[in-house]
Amino acid sequence: MNVTKRKVRICGCGFPVVQRTSWTHDNPGRKFVGCKFYDFSIGKARSDAFDWVDEEILEWQKDVTNVLIAEKQRLIGEVKVLEARIDCIQRDNNRVHEEHEKMKIKYDKMKNCNVCQGFWLSIE
Repeated sequence: MNVTKRKVRICGCGFPVVQRTSWTHDNPGRKFVGCKFYDFSIGKARSDAFDWVDEEILEWQKDVTNVLIAEKQRLIGEVKVLEARIDCIQRDNNRVHEEHEKMKIKYDKMKNCNVCQGFWLSIE
């Protein structure tokens, strides 16, 4: 059995580096390894550990990937709008169903009312 041991690269902060994917406009979809404590919100890490895992992508690949990312975001927004519409329709449906049930109860009470009995007999 041939087992290959990979050397684990340790970051300057003392922890193993982690592999991530860049989704920046300049490097969309590129894989890299770096500090596990990298803070994407401020663009800083505890150490300078960083290396690209894959080769740099060509300009047309960046363009295509960025268009696909934008389309994905647009579709996510559209799905959220549709989910909100479905939620509204479901609430309206529940309201109509509840109103229908109340009307059926009122109808049954009226149908069994002695005062109204003659009326029901005349229309049936």
